Amino acid sequence: MERIEREGLSFLMATPERALADKLREDRGGPLRSLKEMSTYLFDNQRIDPEVFRSLDANLFSQLAACMNSRKVSVANRLLRCLQERSA
Repeated sequence: MERIEREGLSFLMATPERALADKLREDRGGPLRSLKEMSTYLFDNQRIDPEVFRSLDANLFSQLAACMNSRKVSVANRLLRCLQERSA
């Protein structure tokens, strides 16, 4: 979570990594066990830009996957690391 202050107001906003992890954990659309299934879900169904996904903080996403104990978040984390390794 990030603390945002604007025009005298302050509020907490989820980081992109946290927002995606929450979405994956709460989505009841069925299991996403493979990298291919996760890729289709994120890039085709949810229309997430692959470049934006690739730019996420992999270390933070790993921590979220461990804390949430979610298979979907773990698979998304593997996909993120795989895509980041390919582009390096």
